[in-house]
Amino acid sequence: MAPKFGQLDRTPRLPTRVASLISKEITENRLKPGDRLPTEQTLAATFGVGRNVIREAIASLKSDGIVESKQGVGAFVSLPENQSAIRIDFQELKDNQSLLHLFELRRVLEVNAAEMAALNRSEQHLIQMSTTFQKMSLANDESIDADLEFHRIIAQASGNPYFLTFVSYIGAQVAASIRTAHTFREDNSAKIFEIVMKEHNAIFEAIKDKNPKKARESMQRHLLNAESYLGLKNQDQPGTLGSGIELS
Repeated sequence: MAPKFGQLDRTPRLPTRVASLISKEITENRLKPGDRLPTEQTLAATFGVGRNVIREAIASLKSDGIVESKQGVGAFVSLPENQSAIRIDFQELKDNQSLLHLFELRRVLEVNAAEMAALNRSEQHLIQMSTTFQKMSLANDESIDADLEFHRIIAQASGNPYFLTFVSYIGAQVAASIRTAHTFREDNSAKIFEIVMKEHNAIFEAIKDKNPKKARESMQRHLLNAESYLGLKNQDQPGTLGSGIELS
């Protein structure tokens, strides 16, 4: 049974409406677990909206575990056992205070996950992290997915499956903010991208060297800096932008 999408009127909260309609196609079994969603371009044309609206809608569905991405392939309807029972309103994250709260939660989870990954990682985890790091360095749309995957591998390497569950969920929630961090402002984007890559490399090297203290500190610095890039914290606040590079 083919999904029955139709064009939308230009009203507020379009991403929410698009997400709701796609979700309805899934609940009514016109899109089944494992099915690939139409491309962004196809969905944008079908609904009569811009691709940015589609990206936000898909990000919202990912955050709820309703769909999942396969890097370089597309978005797919999640299997029922992979769908999340945790709910965070994607629209609320457009408020800086709410997004800051989520980043504070990221720090609690991911700093500890990095520490544990340094103790428990396998050679296979290092290979996966290295491969993902190379994809991040391409600085294209796929590098955002690679960034999220890098953090998921660290959570997996921790040896605690609950870290992976929560880090994957939160990562999907903040995907849009990570995209913003990579493109911050035209005059700073290249500089920030260089810093972000160095931060990820520091995390990787600490985990590779089985240095839990350094892994913890490197992840803490990276997430605090991400908050700063996004304007969630004052750039002069201790713990941010330890690179010494001034952002104009």
